[in-house]
Amino acid sequence: MRSPHVTIDPVTYSDHALQRMAQRGIRQAAVERAITFGRRWRAQGSRKYRIDRGTLAAHRSLAPLLRECEGITVVLAAAENLVLTVYRNREGEKVWR
Repeated sequence: MRSPHVTIDPVTYSDHALQRMAQRGIRQAAVERAITFGRRWRAQGSRKYRIDRGTLAAHRSLAPLLRECEGITVVLAAAENLVLTVYRNREGEKVWR
């Protein structure tokens, strides 16, 4: 039986995350860029990282590299570097208060 998680430094990817990345055409490099340069926040017991227009503006010198990652959101388990899922949403997150 295969492990439900695959480790690709610096994070571990769940089988679900790898499946979603393949289905959505999101490369590992884009996920790592989102984690490294993206805006970070906590939501529903997880950590989220997102490349948005603000990220592109803040990292102008890297904009050509990050532009392909715009809209990518990476959801990590709160206590560890386990990628739970990855999706692209260019419209941004709705935050309910």
